[in-house]
This record gives sequence, C-alpha cells and structure tokens, in this order.
Amino acid sequence: MKIRRAAPAEVDLIAQWRAERAAWLARKGRDQWGSAGLRDQAFLDRVSSSIEAGETWMLTKDDEPIATIAIDQWSDPGLWSPSEMEDALFLHRLISPVSGAHHGTAGPLLSHALGLAAQQQKRYLRLDAWSTNTALHQFWIRHGFEHLRTVAGVPSGALFERPVYGGGCVEA
Repeated sequence: MKIRRAAPAEVDLIAQWRAERAAWLARKGRDQWGSAGLRDQAFLDRVSSSIEAGETWMLTKDDEPIATIAIDQWSDPGLWSPSEMEDALFLHRLISPVSGAHHGTAGPLLSHALGLAAQQQKRYLRLDAWSTNTALHQFWIRHGFEHLRTVAGVPSGALFERPVYGGGCVEA
C-alpha cells in the first residue's frame, strides 16, 4: 500500500465513497452524513479545496485508491479553543468504499497523519466525530484517541484527540 496526495480528478470518487457510506450508515439507523451533514455541492467544494491545498491523501493498493483522509489545520468554528487549534492537525473525511472495503486502511493513514504532525511540530491529532455514532467513537478510541468532550447542539460535536509520538507510528 502507498499513500499519495489526492488528484483533482478524484473528487467524484471521494463523493461516491461518501454517498455509499451515508447509505450504509442509514441502513444501520445512523444519520451521519444524512440530512444534517454537508449538502452534496458543499461537500464537493470542500473536498476540491482540500485537494487543491494538498491536504487530501489517498491510500492505494496496486495503484488503485482504497481509502482517503484529509489532514489540515482547520476545524468548524466553535469546536476547539484557539490554543487547541494551534497545537494540532485535524483529521477529516476518513472514508473507504463500502463495496470491496479493505480492512486495515485506517492504520497507514493515521500513521501518515502522525508523521505530518510530527514534522510540523504539532502536539496532537484532533477530530470531531458524529455525536450519535458511538461505534465511530469506539473506532477512534481503538486507534489511540481520547474523547475530550461533546459540544451540544452540533451534529459532529464529539471531540477526540491523540498525542503525536515521534516516528509517526500508530499505537492503537
């Protein structure tokens, strides 16, 4: 497996994976990425901007994309304090396709994120997760993240962080 920056031509692929995951989550009774999430055009705009900024990454196997993640220095307003924003990189849109899903894609992408954070001398990786998706919360905890708090009234208000360790290893 290899990690590379996403290309502008992959915006539609990432949107397709998100739509697949939203439908999969809906079948499980979870509203993540449904009615309260970003609308399609807003999502496409956000992903396009992230790719143009070099902040979206693709995990590939045999040169075929199998998962994606965005790693940057921003978060939705009001979730994190200014000091929390300064000493962290933020994770967004860790997505793999439902069809032909590959297990073990999170580890390499998180290791890559930790390496980038270490290079930029950040102390933490942080993310916001869908507040009602407790299975997702457990996923992040298994990957070394700690739940800090949940911001009320925000669909994606469950806040998690993980310290950055040298070497970029995922210590789950």
